[in-house]
Amino acid sequence: MSQTRLSAGLSAHHSRILMASLTLGALAMIAAVWWYYVRQRAAVEEDAEHELAAIAAMKSAQIENWRAERIGDGGVLAASPIMRTARRILAGGAVTQADRADFIAVFQALEKQFLYSGGALVDRQGGVRIGSSVNGGDSPRYQALAQAAQRAGKVTLSDLYRDPPVSGPVRMAVSIPVADLGAIVLNIDPSRFLYPYIASWPAASRTGETLIFRREGDYAVSLNDLRHSPGSTLNLRIRITMPRFPDDREFAAGFLRKATDYRGVPILSMVRSIQGSGWYLIAKVDQDEVYAPVTRLSWALALIVALIALANAAGVGYIWRNEQLRAHRERRALTGHFDSLTRYANDIIMLADESGRIVEVNQRAVEAYGYSEEELQSLPAEALRASVPGQPPLWPPGDESGLRYEAVHRRKDGSSFPVEISARTIEVEGAKYRQAIIRDISERARTEKEIKALSARLLNAQEEERSRLARELHDDISQQIAALSIGMSNLRKQIPAEQTGAREQSKRIQQNMAQVSESIRRLSHELHPAVLEHSGLGAALRDYCSEFGLLTHIQVSCKTDGCFGNMPPEVALCVFRVTQEALQNVAKHARVAQAEVELTRADGQICLTVSDRGAGMALDRAGMPAGLGLVSIKERTRLVNGTFRIRSEPNQGTTLSLKIPV
Repeated sequence: MSQTRLSAGLSAHHSRILMASLTLGALAMIAAVWWYYVRQRAAVEEDAEHELAAIAAMKSAQIENWRAERIGDGGVLAASPIMRTARRILAGGAVTQADRADFIAVFQALEKQFLYSGGALVDRQGGVRIGSSVNGGDSPRYQALAQAAQRAGKVTLSDLYRDPPVSGPVRMAVSIPVADLGAIVLNIDPSRFLYPYIASWPAASRTGETLIFRREGDYAVSLNDLRHSPGSTLNLRIRITMPRFPDDREFAAGFLRKATDYRGVPILSMVRSIQGSGWYLIAKVDQDEVYAPVTRLSWALALIVALIALANAAGVGYIWRNEQLRAHRERRALTGHFDSLTRYANDIIMLADESGRIVEVNQRAVEAYGYSEEELQSLPAEALRASVPGQPPLWPPGDESGLRYEAVHRRKDGSSFPVEISARTIEVEGAKYRQAIIRDISERARTEKEIKALSARLLNAQEEERSRLARELHDDISQQIAALSIGMSNLRKQIPAEQTGAREQSKRIQQNMAQVSESIRRLSHELHPAVLEHSGLGAALRDYCSEFGLLTHIQVSCKTDGCFGNMPPEVALCVFRVTQEALQNVAKHARVAQAEVELTRADGQICLTVSDRGAGMALDRAGMPAGLGLVSIKERTRLVNGTFRIRSEPNQGTTLSLKIPV
C-alpha cells in the first residue's frame, strides 16, 4: 500500500513538473513571438524614418537653393547697368522708347530663362512706370513690395500671397530697391516650379505626400494644395496642438513626429525648417502604409500564439487525464507533442542521414518545395540546391555544432527562392544525422533590394541636380558676370583720367566681379567636378586637395598609385564624394594643419585612405560615429559593393579607409 502511494506521489510530482515546464515553455514562446513582433515593428519604423528624413532633407535643400537663386537673380539685376536707367526714371526723368525696350527685354529674358511671370519698375506708391505682364490692379501690391524692399535696403523675396487677396492666383515676388525711389519687382508663379517639385514623391508610395506651411500664431497655414484638399493654399489653417513648439535647431536637423494630418488620419512625418524663409516642410506617409507588413505579420504571429496556447492546453489536459501513467508513457506523449510542433512549424525542418539522403521533413517543407513528403524522402538533399555560381553545399564542411548561412534553393517546378539555413549534426540512438532549419527569406531579400534601389535613385537624383546646378552656374551666371566685367572694363576706359575716384570705383567693381566669378567657378566645380570626367579620378583628387588647401589653409598631401583611366563612373564618383566628405570633416572637427589622402589600385581593388592626426572622436558600439555625413558615405559605399572603416580615438586622430572591388 505504501509502495503504491509512493509511486502515485512520484507520478503526481512528475506531472506537476511537466505541466509547469509546458506552461513556462508556452509563455517563453509567446514572449519570443512578442519580442520578434516588437523588433520587426521597430525596424519597419526605422526604415520609414530614414526614407522620410532623406526625402525631407532633399526637398528642403532644393527649396532653399531655389530661394537663394531667386535672390541671386535680384542681386545680379541690382548690379546691372539698367539700375542707372531705373534711378533716372524714378527720379522724374522721361521714359523713352529705348528705356522701355531695355526693360521689356530684361523682363522677357528673365521670363524665358528663369520662369518669372513678368516684372515691373514701380515707384514708392506702387505706380508702374514700365512693366511686362502687369495687371491694372497690381498697384497696391507693388506699393507694399517696393516699400518692403526700401525698408530692408536689399533684394527681398516675398512670402506667398494671393493677388487679389481672396480668390486670385498664388504669387511671390523678388523686389530690388532702387535707391529710395522705388523698386524693380519680378513676379513669380510658384506653380511653374515650386509646387510640382513639392508634389513629387521620389519613391513608390500609396500615401506619401509633401506639404509646406508657415506659422501664424497658434495656426499652421498651408502654402500648397494638398492631395486630399484641393484649393487649400493659404486657405487651410490647422491649429497647432504640440505641447512645445520645437526650436530652430530641432527644425533645422529635422525630427520625426507621429500625429494625425488634416484628414484626421494617423501619419508618420518628418518635419524640417526651410532656412531663411519662415517655411516648414513636412514629408509624411500614412501609418497604415508604414506598418502594413507588420500588421500582416501580427496576424500570423497571433495565429501561432493561439496554436501554441491550444497545444499547451491540450498537453496539460492530456497530462491531467493520464497522471497515473508510467514515466515511459509521459515521455512518449511529450515526444509526440514536440513532433507535432516541429511538423507544423513555420520554418522548413529537414533531417538527412550521413550519406545526405533526406529521411524526415515537416509540413512546411512540403509546401515550400512543392514535392510530396514521399518524394522528398526519396531525394538527396543536394537536389534541392539551385544551379547558381558560388552556391554553397547544403551542409558545408565546418563546425558540426552549428552553421548559419544563406543560399538559393529550387522548387519542384524549377523556380528558385533565397533561404537562410541553420545546419548542425545531431546524434539519435548512436546514429549521426544532419539537421537543417531553413527559412524562406524572399520577402526580406525583396525589401533589401527595394531599399537599395531607392538609395541609388536618391543619390542619382542628387548627383543629377548637382550637375544641373553646376551647368547653370557655369553656362549662364558665369557668362553673364563675364559680360558684365567686360562691360565695366569698357566703361572704365571711357571715364576721363582726371576722375580718379570714379576710375578707382569701377576698378574695384570689376575686381569684385572677378572674385564672384571665381566663387561661382569653385562652387560649380564642387557640385560637379568636370575634371573627374575629362582627366580621371587621380587628377580630380589632386586638383580638389590642392583647392581645398587654398580655401581652408590645411595642407593636404595627395598620393596616387595605379592606373585610374578606365574606372567605372559610379566608382570614381563614390571615391571622389567620400574624399570630399572626409576632408570637410577634417576641416570642421580635426583642428589640424595637415591631412593625408592616399589612393591606390591593385589586385582588382581601389583603396582610399584619408587620415589626420587631430582631435579624433568617440565611436559607438558598432565602431561608427554618428552623423549624416557618415551615413551618406556608408550608403554610397554599399551601392558600389565596397566596404569602409573608421579608426579613431579622442586626441589620437582619425583614419577613414575605403575599399571597392573593380
